[in-house]
Amino acid sequence: YPDARIVQTHRDPVTAVVSVASLSSVLHRAFGRQRHPARFGREVTTRWTEGRERSLELRRNGRVPPARIVDVHLHEVAADPMSVVHRIYAQFDLPLSAATETRMRTFLAGHPRNAQGRHEYAPEPFGLDREDLARRFRAYSEHFGVRPEMPLQG
Repeated sequence: YPDARIVQTHRDPVTAVVSVASLSSVLHRAFGRQRHPARFGREVTTRWTEGRERSLELRRNGRVPPARIVDVHLHEVAADPMSVVHRIYAQFDLPLSAATETRMRTFLAGHPRNAQGRHEYAPEPFGLDREDLARRFRAYSEHFGVRPEMPLQG
């Protein structure tokens, strides 16, 4: 897809891996498939490690031109989602109609963040260690300026 445009979202990979492992576990339980939580931790860590490495390599070798990518950090979306939308549309030289913007703002107003509660999770039940994950994803975090969400101690 030579004309593809990519919005790559960034979140602390330590938090993301633990969150995805937790979500995977919950979804499997809903369908009656019981597995040890550590298995989810290993599987998600492997997938995310490989994905982040491929993502960095595509950036470094130039196969994906920088003009085709917008990097968006979770904290930016949380703070001001419409500012992020404007940046994406501008980067890709796309029109953003007043009607579309109004619909987006209406949706956001009707769906406040954490209105359904927060998903709480910890790495330990999934056999994960914050410091090990932080080491694994250090290159990614440094390259994209991703800041930690979970404390490494405690």
